[in-house]
Amino acid sequence: MEQLESLEAVTPAIVQALLSKQAEQELAQAGQRLAAHMDNSPLAVVEFDPQFRIVRWSKESEKLFGWSADEVLGKSIEDMRWVHGEDIEAVRQVSGDLLSGRRPRILNINRNYRKDGTVVQCEWYSSAIYDAEGKLGSVLALVLDLTRRKEAEAALRDSEERYRTIVETANEGIWLSDPDGQTLFVNKRVAEMLGYSTQEMIGVAGQQLLDRKFAPEVNENRRKLGQGQFTRNEFKFLRKDGSDLWAIVNSAPIFDAGGRHVRNISMLTDITQRKLAEEAVRRERDFVSAILETTDALVVVLDPEGRILSFNRACERLTGYSFAEVQGRPLWDAVLPPEDADLIRSIFPSFQTSDYPREYENPWRTKDGERRPIA
Repeated sequence: MEQLESLEAVTPAIVQALLSKQAEQELAQAGQRLAAHMDNSPLAVVEFDPQFRIVRWSKESEKLFGWSADEVLGKSIEDMRWVHGEDIEAVRQVSGDLLSGRRPRILNINRNYRKDGTVVQCEWYSSAIYDAEGKLGSVLALVLDLTRRKEAEAALRDSEERYRTIVETANEGIWLSDPDGQTLFVNKRVAEMLGYSTQEMIGVAGQQLLDRKFAPEVNENRRKLGQGQFTRNEFKFLRKDGSDLWAIVNSAPIFDAGGRHVRNISMLTDITQRKLAEEAVRRERDFVSAILETTDALVVVLDPEGRILSFNRACERLTGYSFAEVQGRPLWDAVLPPEDADLIRSIFPSFQTSDYPREYENPWRTKDGERRPIA
């Protein structure tokens, strides 16, 4: 009976010891799993004690910062001197908030030094755990290397700034529109060409600023651009002040990753002065042509080979030939008598020099064979 009582007294202690041993094993296994997860994490993992001394340093931390675990364990942030000088105060503020419990979870970005002295941009995801009295027990931080992303962002900003400068200082007008022609963006050059501010043009349909006679071409361009084709036109726009602007417009479609037509980009070149010059030449030509066609004098224009380029109405009336009948034919074959043709053919080259005779007489042959003396 006494032995039985002794056994009953000892049994709870044995059970407690066994349970304690099992708990220790489970805790050790949990620690091993945590360590494995930390080492397999794509992020660097750093754990700090309440004095912000490093107590855990993953393999990714070694890769990111260059120090081994043996070199950093037990050292504080201050001891490491791995925070960039310009970011020290911000990091101290984060540490203070974690320590006090004001912010138990914090995301911050700061620059850190690597062992070799180079600087890395890091994004820190820090979380704190506290004991029953609210005192800081541990801080676990996951660290993401932002260096390449920051460098890419900086490069993108530089590229955007360069392109923005090119767009805004280009001599060509740059016009971005949706597939229906609504204006999304114009550079300063387009605004200057048309007399509007850039803001005034946003949302305006480009077709509204064109001479109405170009509507069929605009519709055809819209169809071509939707099919991925480039277009080139000479369009007449109406400026804000009512004057005309002629421009060469080269347009190209823009498609998204899914192949959907989302934008058109157009380059405008101002050719107003060229068009005005062409119109002046045309008016002058028409004026001269009207004079030539109404004068009673015979006017025939020859090329350097003596072929007829122009034959006014007085010539037609005299000879009975229409311009269409003699156009492109040598003068001596078209209207000169055969007996005079060789002479005129031989002296014709002298007409192109400064010593050609200012007055010359020879007969022309009419369509009905009559000879008419011409001076």
